[in-house]
Amino acid sequence: MTPDIYLLQEPYLAKGTTFGLRLGWRVVLARSGKALLAVRNPGIKMFVRHVGDHVVAADLLVGNDHITAISFYVPPSQPHLRLVRELEAVIHSISSPNILLAGDANVHSNLWGPEVLDRRRLDEGGPFIDMILQHGLYIWNNPHSIPTFETDRGSSWIDVTLSTSSLYHRKVEWTLHRTILSDHNPIVFQVKGLGQSPASPCPPRLSQRQVTKVAKATQMYFHQIEHELAEISSRNQLAEWVTKFTTFIQTAGVSTVPSLLDKLKVPWWDSTLEIQRKKTRALRARFLRCRQPRERLLRRMIYKKEQAYYKYLIKSKSRACFNELCLQLTKQNPFQLPYKLAAQKLRSPTLLQRVKDSNF
Repeated sequence: MTPDIYLLQEPYLAKGTTFGLRLGWRVVLARSGKALLAVRNPGIKMFVRHVGDHVVAADLLVGNDHITAISFYVPPSQPHLRLVRELEAVIHSISSPNILLAGDANVHSNLWGPEVLDRRRLDEGGPFIDMILQHGLYIWNNPHSIPTFETDRGSSWIDVTLSTSSLYHRKVEWTLHRTILSDHNPIVFQVKGLGQSPASPCPPRLSQRQVTKVAKATQMYFHQIEHELAEISSRNQLAEWVTKFTTFIQTAGVSTVPSLLDKLKVPWWDSTLEIQRKKTRALRARFLRCRQPRERLLRRMIYKKEQAYYKYLIKSKSRACFNELCLQLTKQNPFQLPYKLAAQKLRSPTLLQRVKDSNF
């Protein structure tokens, strides 16, 4: 399942702008470039509430449901009290019962992770923990989960997800996924209710070529019914003519827009495949951007290795799903569809043809 909302810290920037995100996404970036909030789903309305040095906040609305999402980053080189004051100022300025906070706190605590031997002093996280207790925020992290930050030198639990009580009871899941593209493991969570309301239909957007095609068809149709205007003698007849002409324009516009097929949804596709696909695409982009021959060869080997593993996952998961389907179908009757497919005993449908004789 592809996330609808992304709360990122320390995103990759190219010349001061975000890199790697789709053009259609709505993105809010902190002034320091260390915190980012992006909305992928066009059915979610967004209203920016705060853009600070290390904190960004926005209201997210789907129908009558709304939450306020906050993405923050605590620089390890700056005092935590300064960032905590900025966070508290944002929370005080937002009069919403549904507040969600996610970010890199650079603080370890027994509240969201096990005890870790770290160079940071234990009292460095005091202001951040005091803010959590003062505002009655709920911690979504699982203390028994895998580390949120992993390197060759060590690991820690420094990425925190918080919310108010009303959102905490709407939590569906909170999971961590390992990846080699970043030192921070991505956190995926879901809020019940948000994004489940159907998005309001919006008119299709036509390209210049499609607009020209509709205009030509409308012009030809107008020349065909133009003579009827001289025969109109009442208001009702004029209203019928306008309705007929308007209906043709709407039909022409709908027929011009190509039908978009839904994406293929298979039961064996899961988050592991989604992460591996993103990893493979990112490594491919790195390989293609490289210009040095020796480094390019090394990146190509890494990309091919991950691509082979991605194809292996697709083949293994699809085969396992098919085997399970065959077991379910043959549990009651062993001569069901799998047997007929293997034995080629599927009968082709009968086609009725028209019969001609001498009298026809």
